[in-house]
Amino acid sequence: MHRSSYFQSVYKYRSSATNGGFCAPHDAVFQGGFSLVEVLVTLAILSIGLMGLAFLQAQGMQLNTSAYSRTQASILTGDIIDRMRLNSGDAASYDTASFSPNPSSCTVTGAPDADNDRHCWYGHIQETLPSGDGSISVNGSTGVVTVNLSWQERPAGRRDDDFDPGSLTSAELDELRIQQMSMSVVL
Repeated sequence: MHRSSYFQSVYKYRSSATNGGFCAPHDAVFQGGFSLVEVLVTLAILSIGLMGLAFLQAQGMQLNTSAYSRTQASILTGDIIDRMRLNSGDAASYDTASFSPNPSSCTVTGAPDADNDRHCWYGHIQETLPSGDGSISVNGSTGVVTVNLSWQERPAGRRDDDFDPGSLTSAELDELRIQQMSMSVVL
């Protein structure tokens, strides 16, 4: 048997077996491959999925930054309360009602000093939290100390290193969210 006639007989057998005994014409059996429309639809679905993943990544990064700021605020609040506990005899001096912060006057000392502690604490707030501010209220009769911190979170799409409220547009300034944390303890 000649080689080409062998392949033709095998081809006819296979096509008749898959088509229920009907021999289809040679052109109808083979498909040329994907059409351009199928490729475009696949690319459109893939690009929508990738854009969704990019959006989720951006949201996750913004929420991570927000959680970092809250953690830092909690650490700063606990720090000043611990300093006040170390210097509990002079706790009333930590009240910031008549306090003018000067972070540059912060010096590292071994002994507790209310004035120095407040300056250092305020300097850490300015370094750690964007547009951060803090206040301490001491109620001498009850011994209740209230520490308040506030800061602004950056608008979506802005990096930490270009966060400057002076460079933001009015629409971006409207997007700024002011966060606050307050903690009250009895010394």
